[in-house]
Amino acid sequence: MKTRTPILKALIYGIVAVIVYCLIAAGIGNFIRSMSPQSIESDLVYDSLDYKVQVLKNGDMTMTQTIAVNMSDRKRPWRQLFQEYNLSSANLTNISDISVTNLTTGEQYSRKNFSFVDTEKVSIDQWNTVAARSWYLVDPVTKQDITQADTLRVSQHNEKAKTRGVELGWNIPLTRSGVQTFRITMTFKDVATALQDGVYTMWEPISRWNVIPIKHLTGTIRYPDKTTASWMLMHYTGKGKTHKVDNKTFTFSADNVQRSRYVDFVILYRSSDVQSVQQISRKNTDRSVKTVLNDEKNQAEQWALKQRTAARNRLTILIVCMLPVIVMIIWLVAGAVHTKKRAKYRGDIEYFRDLPAISPAAAARLYGVMEQGKSASAHIQQRALSATMLSLVSKHALFILPGSARGYENVSFDYATAAQIDSMIQSAMRGTSTTQVSEDQISSIRQAVSDAAAQRSADMTYILSLDSFENDFAEKHHLSQSEKKLLAVLHEVSDKKNTLVLSNDDIKEIAGTRGSVCASLIKLMYAKFDAEYDALRVESGTAVYRAIPRTLSFLLIIALTIYGLTTPYFAAYLIASALWVFFLFFTDVGGAHVILKDPYARSAGEVWGLARYLNDFSDFSDRGIADMHLWDRYLVYAAAFGMSSKVAKSMRTLAMQQSATEEDMNMLPYTSTSWMYMPWHHSFYASSASSAVTSSPSTNTAMWSDGLADFSSFDAFTESFNSSLSAIQDDFATAIKPVENYSSSDGSSGNSGWSSESFGGSSGWSSGSFGGSFGGSGGGSFGGR
Repeated sequence: MKTRTPILKALIYGIVAVIVYCLIAAGIGNFIRSMSPQSIESDLVYDSLDYKVQVLKNGDMTMTQTIAVNMSDRKRPWRQLFQEYNLSSANLTNISDISVTNLTTGEQYSRKNFSFVDTEKVSIDQWNTVAARSWYLVDPVTKQDITQADTLRVSQHNEKAKTRGVELGWNIPLTRSGVQTFRITMTFKDVATALQDGVYTMWEPISRWNVIPIKHLTGTIRYPDKTTASWMLMHYTGKGKTHKVDNKTFTFSADNVQRSRYVDFVILYRSSDVQSVQQISRKNTDRSVKTVLNDEKNQAEQWALKQRTAARNRLTILIVCMLPVIVMIIWLVAGAVHTKKRAKYRGDIEYFRDLPAISPAAAARLYGVMEQGKSASAHIQQRALSATMLSLVSKHALFILPGSARGYENVSFDYATAAQIDSMIQSAMRGTSTTQVSEDQISSIRQAVSDAAAQRSADMTYILSLDSFENDFAEKHHLSQSEKKLLAVLHEVSDKKNTLVLSNDDIKEIAGTRGSVCASLIKLMYAKFDAEYDALRVESGTAVYRAIPRTLSFLLIIALTIYGLTTPYFAAYLIASALWVFFLFFTDVGGAHVILKDPYARSAGEVWGLARYLNDFSDFSDRGIADMHLWDRYLVYAAAFGMSSKVAKSMRTLAMQQSATEEDMNMLPYTSTSWMYMPWHHSFYASSASSAVTSSPSTNTAMWSDGLADFSSFDAFTESFNSSLSAIQDDFATAIKPVENYSSSDGSSGNSGWSSESFGGSSGWSSGSFGGSFGGSGGGSFGGR
């Protein structure tokens, strides 16, 4: 008995709701991200930074950086890029052998005294000719150039270290924006420390003071010849990767190195070149390879324990947050199933062929509960109004004809009695004139109806009979309270327009005037609709099954979304919230908003039984032509049930059956709704009768009534979404993996548990990074001017 599959409608609503939710979540996510310190966009970014490092046997370390620098447009041009390092007598005494090449242009830069390239002294106009294409090495505090004469004396482990800042910069031609690639080579002096049985270096290419994001960090570290055993460990709190290619080569990589995240490397090896090891200036005979690795092992275990605890906490919170999602979805689905069942009539009336003992308006509301689980939607109000209007037509208070009122100007409908109007329409239908109706009037009526059908006009003409103004009309025709109020509205419009023949525009004009008598009458009419339905006392509320879970769901979805978007697990929270939103709206449409207080009530059975009869047996084969006097009232309730188009079409089909002779048709009792289904020529009704029935009610009603989600782009969101799902997967693996109880045995890679050979040292070894100590040699931080 429905024109649209309820489940399909619920699915559509659920999907649309999810789409809207995702758009809202994107807005919330962008706001949260904008409030994060990491969200401040840097106008200078290293798209890539690659290191080629060679550890020298004398304790020095040479490196070549290949940097792709992305400079965004800003108010002033770019002209100077730099890297700051920390010299220390304990791990880096100086930087030498510097060369800078612009790989984008192929130009080799030369060194200049800083006083000649100081951006505070050289104007922009002079920059390209005076300072560009050069590099410098300067103390950023004193502004004095650093030379080899400024090399710090190596201090031992038990001595207080001397420190000094240094800035290595290179000067580029004025650049508004763009990406340029540079190759920088240098030698870090005296970075290594000789141990009892090996050599140790802790190198920090990126310090926690760095403010330039690095999208891709890669590198290769090569060890000296005659290395007999080697280890490399990466201290980085993000997701770093290391791999031992062979005994003298390690590689590393990390993506999206954010501001203030340090990257340190522990470089450790044994060598058969004893003489070279002895010549390293800095010595610490208190430590050995074993003690260094034990210390690294302890740091790795502490980091793993910390990460496992954090992962378990995050997963616990996730599970706790998922519990209300599951509970509320079950509540919503169970509530929808229960209310849908309770909204149905469950008595023994299967079909009801008579008319219900309630008004058409109340029948529309009651049927709405059983059909849609609603009793007061705009759609149901439209049905109630349509049925009430047709009820007035069937009781001869009102006549409705298709088309504009102008088409009937030549017909004397105005101030005619019901009998006179009946006679004119009946004569027009049958094509026969009488003493009261001339052939011209019949022709005018037929022409107006035909024109309306040909044009598929939505206009309707409303003709009030003089009888409807009689004081006892309502009592004679048993008008319900709602019918009385609707008739009062039409009388008010008629009085204002000074005519009984009204058009759509007439009703719209008078009814739409605020504060008018007509507007007040319309309110009273709808109040009577409510009163007649309320008097049945058939409806019960659904707070426990609908209102409460929906309200809680709205509040909890908002809270879950806001919280979820601030966590690395935002993908899981978004998926759960979107699923929750889907079921929230799916069950809202699929369930019932109100239910029957008594699903066995007689009034509900009569309405449901008649609706089933009209729907299942609308061919009326069991009624026949002789019973067509009931059809006008059937149309009234068909309109209340939203079936008027189907029922009118079935009536028309039966009326045009060849078994009904012309004599039979002429003998039929005429009713005021007959024109909606009775043919006088087939072409008109075959094309437009059903539209005439349905256009009137709809016209009337219209008159009266970081780890954070990145939503900056689709690609950015996809990347961050996948990273979030990956973070959950990694945390599950971390949470269930026990922290290994590493042993301190040395050199036995075959032993179970930890060994110095297996922890960052075995051939083919690959691992990630861990949040170990920081502060190694260099302490690099980057910038530009």
